[in-house]
Amino acid sequence: MRILTVGAIQIERRKVGIALFAGLNIDAIYTRELSSNADQASKSLVGFVRKVISDSGVDYVAIELDPVRCDAQVGVLSRVLIDALREDAIAISTVPTESLLNAFAQPPLERRQQLRLACQQIFPAISLPRPGAIALDAAAVGLHIQIERYLSLIPAAL
Repeated sequence: MRILTVGAIQIERRKVGIALFAGLNIDAIYTRELSSNADQASKSLVGFVRKVISDSGVDYVAIELDPVRCDAQVGVLSRVLIDALREDAIAISTVPTESLLNAFAQPPLERRQQLRLACQQIFPAISLPRPGAIALDAAAVGLHIQIERYLSLIPAAL
């Protein structure tokens, strides 16, 4: 089985984070501040993600989507990015926030801060003040999607 490079993307109102995964290992973290102007933020987001994808040979993209925030700027930016990546024929998977909270602990986590604390334990190198919370959020998305992918490859018991 070929190891795919997954670009896990977390979008905030004024920031984007990308964690590049090869298997279950993080190869790189990229972050970028976004403009407060919606049009400039959209262009910057799409350009930044396309550059990271082309430079690093990403095979697959995972993006967290929070249904509660879909009407806010984060939702608009997410839809713009998804549309642009579909135009580029990039494979995309969306991960609902609730799925992340449910997957990282039993009983399920209730808050994003708990998810970040779990990711700090798993990836201590990115728990420093820089690159910050956005990197931990992107790492959670990437780890979740990679583990789901690996588990899907296990043959079902008869």
